[in-house]
Amino acid sequence: MGSSPSALTAVVVHRRRPEACVRTGELLAAQGVGRLLVVDNGSPSEDLAAVRAGLPGAEVLELGRNTGFGPAANAG
Repeated sequence: MGSSPSALTAVVVHRRRPEACVRTGELLAAQGVGRLLVVDNGSPSEDLAAVRAGLPGAEVLELGRNTGFGPAANAG
């Protein structure tokens, strides 16, 4: 197999635990995930800033409120 980027996308639902979110993203990247989508469930702006700083290549979708895990996962 070649060293082309993975077509696999991972969706991580986040709420108020930026350190855990960043660590999860790092572990997924180490496993070859090509794209990371973080769906935020209404976290404070400082938590979002920490996620963006820790995962600069990730796409962050802000829902603006806590919709619950299922709806947030479906949004991704």
